[in-house]
Amino acid sequence: DGIDMHMLGFEENDQTKLEMGTSAQEVEKLYPNIVQEIDGYKSLEYAKLSIIALAAIDKLNERITELENKLKEYEQA
Repeated sequence: DGIDMHMLGFEENDQTKLEMGTSAQEVEKLYPNIVQEIDGYKSLEYAKLSIIALAAIDKLNERITELENKLKEYEQA
C-alpha cells in the first residue's frame, strides 16, 4: 500500500487551479502525525512527508541491491 499522487482541483479567488499532490485524508491513513487541521481544513506538513519519502527511497535502494546480488549469484551458477 502507498500514497497515490494525482491531480487535485481547488478553487482560489474564483479560479479553479490544478495541482499535483495527494489529499491529506489519504496520507492521514498511513501517517496521521504529518496531517494538521486548521479551521476545519486538513493539510500536510510537506517537510515531514519528504523525510518519509527519503526513507522509502533508502529502503528501495537496499532492496534493489539485494536483488542485484541475487541475480549475480544466479548468473554465476
